[in-house]
Amino acid sequence: MTLLQERLVSQINEASHLLTSGRDKWNSDFHEYAKEIISNTDKIKANKEKFHELAPLFLYMPVREAKGSANLFSLRYKGLEVAGLKVDSKTNELTLVGKKTSFSPESPNTPIKWQSKEAAAFRNYYKNDIQCGNYHKLELESKFLEELEKNDKASKIECLVGVRPVKIADCCRFKLPTPLAAAQKLELLPKTGAGIDILARRTVKGVTNLCVMEVKAGTGADDPDQAMLQSVAYAVFVQELMDSASGPDWYEIFGFERSKYERSQPNKINIDVCVVMPITESNQKQLVDYPQTLDTGKGRLELHYILLNQDWDQGIKVVKTSFQN
Repeated sequence: MTLLQERLVSQINEASHLLTSGRDKWNSDFHEYAKEIISNTDKIKANKEKFHELAPLFLYMPVREAKGSANLFSLRYKGLEVAGLKVDSKTNELTLVGKKTSFSPESPNTPIKWQSKEAAAFRNYYKNDIQCGNYHKLELESKFLEELEKNDKASKIECLVGVRPVKIADCCRFKLPTPLAAAQKLELLPKTGAGIDILARRTVKGVTNLCVMEVKAGTGADDPDQAMLQSVAYAVFVQELMDSASGPDWYEIFGFERSKYERSQPNKINIDVCVVMPITESNQKQLVDYPQTLDTGKGRLELHYILLNQDWDQGIKVVKTSFQN
């Protein structure tokens, strides 16, 4: 066993231990999340349909907003929230809720109607290529999601055929939160922690597994080994979640047929894990040992990588990958 494999196995064991020790808290939270999402699915879909989504502005639904009225969306440009978009439950009107940032001076100070002149000026502002500072990771996430959202006929990237992002209510981008922090030190947080960058379904030869994707912008601090350790921890959480009391609900939320759910069956909760980042001379050497498969006791994790072109902001291309269809 290589040193990296030892670190990966240790990460799996530590994540399992932390999740077991804190099960009562996160299990209760995610049980409530799932029930609310299932209950509000039709409402979320109906609210989302009132907004004509068009790049570069995309709607996200934070899990916390899927509860209750489920009528407040996060409007994002290059992955960054620039405003909220609220649907009035009585009039069905859309209201823009401003969020001032250094790169969104057009955001209104007070709520305005989506069909107003002020909102039109807001939308027009983002038709330009606005520089959003040092948020390249979020921009790459959004750009990569656009590729995954294409149907198989429209996609020109062969290795991404059959890979589709999981969406809340099967219609809106979201990040699945976790009770773990794993970017540096692995720890269990008292409140819901980091979200999984991209959760997708990947179908290969008729078999569909979830795929946990960790996206890195490829800066000097982005180590692919650490990114793999991070995504492995999140994948262990997804296995635990699907094996919990709310597992059938999450199985349905993730886009599978509820009737086919099987809990606590050995080697049934298999998950693909993938690090996505621009290619460099060093990271392609570090990732040479993938794919590889690890057993967690609840199923298998199949570890992969996707290395992109350095000029990904001009269009996504896959330069090198361990994915095989």
